[in-house]
Amino acid sequence: MYAAETMIYTKDTNVVINAEETEWRYRVVDGRLQKRLWSITYNKWLTDWEWV
Repeated sequence: MYAAETMIYTKDTNVVINAEETEWRYRVVDGRLQKRLWSITYNKWLTDWEWV
């Protein structure tokens, strides 16, 4: 999952709205799948490992 940067320009002022980019990371533990959300923008985990 990726969030894209959105740029909005108004007549008088430039306004830039940035969305955080994230991606799900997966691993297999004891034959079961887990996922965890990683922030590409801030280089940190956003969630704990959760079973899928």
